[in-house]
Parts: sequence; C-alpha cells; structure tokens
Amino acid sequence: MTSRQELREAVANLLKAKSVVAQEIFPYLPSDFGGKSPIVCITGAGSERTRITSRGSKATFHIVAETFTLYSDPNATPPWTPQDAENTMDALEEDIATIVASNPSSEHWTSLMYETTSAVSKVTVGGVAYLYEIIPLVAEVL
Repeated sequence: MTSRQELREAVANLLKAKSVVAQEIFPYLPSDFGGKSPIVCITGAGSERTRITSRGSKATFHIVAETFTLYSDPNATPPWTPQDAENTMDALEEDIATIVASNPSSEHWTSLMYETTSAVSKVTVGGVAYLYEIIPLVAEVL
C-alpha cells in the first residue's frame, strides 16, 4: 500500500513532470521559497482507513496543493503587478486541474481528484506578499 508520504511525493513528481506554470514544486511546505514564484507545495491533510477484507484495507488520503504566487514586485523588469499575480494564480490552478484530470489513476493511487472548492487568500511569507490558493485533493490507494 502506498503511504501518504509516497503519495505526496508521487503527486509532486507528476506535477514537476507536467506543469507548464509552476517554477518549483515541493512534496512538503518549505520554510524558504528561494525567491521562486509560482510554487506548489503538496502537503498532507488527513487520512481515512477502511478494512475491505480480513486481510486488507484501503486508504483514502486527503492532500492539498498549496500554491504561492508573488503578489507584486515594482522593481522587476517589467514590473510584476497584482494583475500578473492573479492571472498566474488562475493559470496555475487550471494547470493543476488539467494534470489531475489527466491522471485519475497510477501505480500509486486508484483514484485522484479534486475534493472540494479551492480557497484563495493573500499571505505573507518571510516579509513577502503572495496570493495563496489551497486546492484540496483526495486519493484512494490500495
């Protein structure tokens, strides 16, 4: 059975291989983004384990794709604006949705899909403002 750690790593590797928007993808939430944007962090969000026979069980792992997009940088050439950030965040969400929809099963999961509505906010990390979107995903593994 795939563990939640293995699932996070497999989803991160899938996004690394297929994403055309993200600058960096981590299978965890790093303490420093290294100046990169946008980034995606795949983190755990809970587990359900169901016995299906006397010898086996299935697991449902809840994970999230946490996206961080630099909010603005007036000193960049050309300047990076809040509109650029919003457009990039939208493109990144669509990128993730397309990858997830195109990979509903793999050697690591029998089902991978969006779990519910994503949520957007503005956060500050290390004194830098980012648009932040949390995209809840759910995967079933045997």
